[in-house]
Amino acid sequence: MTLTEQELRCVERACAHLGAADGSSWRQVDGPTLDELHPQNASPEVIVTDGVRTAAIEVKRLTHQNFQQLGSYVEYLRSRLAPSIGGHYWLAPPHDFKLPIDQRLIRHLKREIERIAPTLAPGDSGSVRYPRSTYVSLIRTDVP
Repeated sequence: MTLTEQELRCVERACAHLGAADGSSWRQVDGPTLDELHPQNASPEVIVTDGVRTAAIEVKRLTHQNFQQLGSYVEYLRSRLAPSIGGHYWLAPPHDFKLPIDQRLIRHLKREIERIAPTLAPGDSGSVRYPRSTYVSLIRTDVP
């Protein structure tokens, strides 16, 4: 089954994202798709390669309801996080950042945006401190 125009755009963006991570150039592998090779099995839409490595890409779709919920939530965050000084801003989330976020993090981001926004001129960028935490443990066999 051939990919739709929207699926092709998604694959192109995924390839661009993969390439941006290490400077490589990813492209779709020529030839039959996995669905065509194995019609009886569920499979990702496309195989991509950078000439050395290969990867499979599965394109997922948001249902109409999920898309509306996500759009509403992003609009809520846009108004909630806007700095009180006005102007324009763009917030680039860190890798693996997932929505939705809790109210505590929203308040933290609002404070950080309010802290950094007055120091910026058009075209400038700044860093928003983002709290992260983890547990680290050391397990050794020679000590308790």
